[in-house]
Amino acid sequence: MTTQQTYDARKFPICAPHNGEKGEPYTRRFRNDFIQNLWDEADEFSSVAEHALQTDDGSPANPIPAGAGGAGNPNQKRRRAYTKRSNKLFKLLRQHVTDVTFRAAIDQPGVSGNGLAALAIADQWYGNSTNNLRLELQNQEWSSASIAKIGSDEGTIRRLYAHLRQINGERQAGEIHSDNALALRLLSCIIHPVVDIYREHFPNN
Repeated sequence: MTTQQTYDARKFPICAPHNGEKGEPYTRRFRNDFIQNLWDEADEFSSVAEHALQTDDGSPANPIPAGAGGAGNPNQKRRRAYTKRSNKLFKLLRQHVTDVTFRAAIDQPGVSGNGLAALAIADQWYGNSTNNLRLELQNQEWSSASIAKIGSDEGTIRRLYAHLRQINGERQAGEIHSDNALALRLLSCIIHPVVDIYREHFPNN
């Protein structure tokens, strides 16, 4: 796996490239780094990061109203900007995923130039598989989260919460824990070590 220290930033200006590894190298490193570093790639309406997250101007969440065509229609400019963001997302994703098989797949008609379609293929190819083993491993990781694994210092609670949010966000739709469950899991990680220390020092109580 290419590290932040070994890649050529001139060739890969957004982040370290992805070589086709499946699972965490994609879901926890490349995908997060890639999208987070796209916020500066922006036009007057939205950023490429927002396009990848489908929250930009022209996305289903923020549709551009239908109107008469023509150069004088401001919505035409917004639609062109949306198309350019899609093209830019496609170009940058293709540039930063070095897997030649993936590049060949997204160069096909219907996908070429469509950033969201290319990103969906990357998610399908390199993301966690949707099977019982994946869910079992995710449940084990959720249940085994602890302060001991995070490290104890002034930033422990913040990092622990971020870790729980991350592993919860990687679950498939329908498997994601609610905000209440997330809060309870965080509290259990904090309370249980305290209880264990108390029992160690006061075994007869």
